[in-house]
Amino acid sequence: MRCFLTSLLAILATILLSCGPAPVSPMPLRLGVMEWPGFYPVMAGVVDGSFAQQGLAVEVRCFPDNPSLNRALRHHEVDVITGAAADALLMRAQGMSVRILGALDASDGADVLLARPGVERLGETVDQRVSFEGINSFSHLFVLDALERAGVSEDRILAQDLPGIDVPAALLAGRLDVGHTWGTLAVAAQAQGCRILARAGDHPGIITDILATRQDVIDRQSADLHRLVLAIYARVEHYRTREAELLAATATFLGKKPEDLMPITGQVTLLSRDESLTWMTDPGPAGALRQILQVQAGLLHRRGQFPDNARVEELILPRFLVP
Repeated sequence: MRCFLTSLLAILATILLSCGPAPVSPMPLRLGVMEWPGFYPVMAGVVDGSFAQQGLAVEVRCFPDNPSLNRALRHHEVDVITGAAADALLMRAQGMSVRILGALDASDGADVLLARPGVERLGETVDQRVSFEGINSFSHLFVLDALERAGVSEDRILAQDLPGIDVPAALLAGRLDVGHTWGTLAVAAQAQGCRILARAGDHPGIITDILATRQDVIDRQSADLHRLVLAIYARVEHYRTREAELLAATATFLGKKPEDLMPITGQVTLLSRDESLTWMTDPGPAGALRQILQVQAGLLHRRGQFPDNARVEELILPRFLVP
């Protein structure tokens, strides 16, 4: 709630402070975010007034996790979300008209599989207890990818659906062997004897975060979406070499201290507009969005969650990245 109120106050402040000639759209775009380094430029754009100064009416709402973000988009509570590419893939497979407008970041060291003290590797014992956040979610696909790369069959683990924020406590209490968590949570648990078995950066791009919307929003507010996408990437470019400033602005949005936020360096790679366009359109590089989505679609398909006639290309809509 504090995050939501902070964002509303920041929006009002930036609207009052804006003095440019750009007209404000009569219908605001409702944008859902969560606390994640790749999404900091969006929060900073609210606080520093750049969105309002460009005449963009944007209502930014903060959610606690990816599942709640996805539900908000599905139930038309928001128009756009910053979320995980794999989650957008699953929503599309379930019949939702979700479209990816751009790639925002790739997780490097932020997302990890963390093991309790004494556990040395994946598949070390039969019925190893391994957790992820949400069935068939990006978290689940990250775990499946890590198991496959480690040569561990899924039938050697006991899968558990557990929020990432609860993983360190479960590991330290001995209720869990390995779990997907991230950032400062993992760092704190390491100091108590936990160890990292896999990082998202081990398979570059496997956790890619994106900007997503629904087709009805595109049909209704295409011009506003285009301006918003370009404005977000302008914020990414502005803050690319100003991490301290970015953390300060984000902390203001969240009502926190900058030192309490997950850093960007070493955790995620922020993508510029040009890099995002390449990731969206180039089918070649192994880390490109199309290739990563194909890998994840294969994981879902083997689990009966991705239809034979569904096409990854239907998700990707790169035209909003072009000025």
